[in-house]
Amino acid sequence: MVDFFAKHEEWEKWRPHDETTIASHESLTLRVEFLHQARHGDNAWTIAAYESPVGERLWHASATPTTPVEIMRTVLESLSTEDAWGQGTETPVKEERLAEASRPLEDVGWPLDVGSRLIDWTAPTTEIGAGLRFDTFVQQGSVLPAWTVWGGNTADSPTWAIRLSTHAPTALIQDITFELAYAQGHRQPRHTAATAPHLPVQATVARPAASATRTAPRR
Repeated sequence: MVDFFAKHEEWEKWRPHDETTIASHESLTLRVEFLHQARHGDNAWTIAAYESPVGERLWHASATPTTPVEIMRTVLESLSTEDAWGQGTETPVKEERLAEASRPLEDVGWPLDVGSRLIDWTAPTTEIGAGLRFDTFVQQGSVLPAWTVWGGNTADSPTWAIRLSTHAPTALIQDITFELAYAQGHRQPRHTAATAPHLPVQATVARPAASATRTAPRR
């Protein structure tokens, strides 16, 4: 995090304990905590955004100790933009938001799988497991993670994972999926409109039709 603090003066470094570093935004509404000696099964990173210094929490996230450095660097840089606070807890997750978050993965042809509860984008290669998962059953305001970005093994037992609450910023998730799709060697040919999977009508969120206009991934 040394480079991060040097680059972003709006963030203040705080070391309440030798094993913990806290990055606090100057607005006092965004906070990142890093546990230096996190053990397997613990979260090394915890992130939270708030309405105001004494307001309600807007969203939160966590990352495991084995999360790649490049991925966490992307997360920190994304938190330093005006999109870091998200759209608020009253904004429902609609199909447009899901499409934007997953756009980098769809642009390189990661297959989409829709279950009765889970929506998954998974790397098309078997050599390196990675993907994005959205849990449609997680209720608005729940402390449970609705979004999971993962790598290694499987989505249910990943080598590393970043888990985010329902209202985590779409731009943040898109930045992470861009890094996942392009920077880690998962580039694949895109699906054609004839073979691209579609979410069922009854799903609470759905990707846009294949003919929908796409914009370039956010970077």
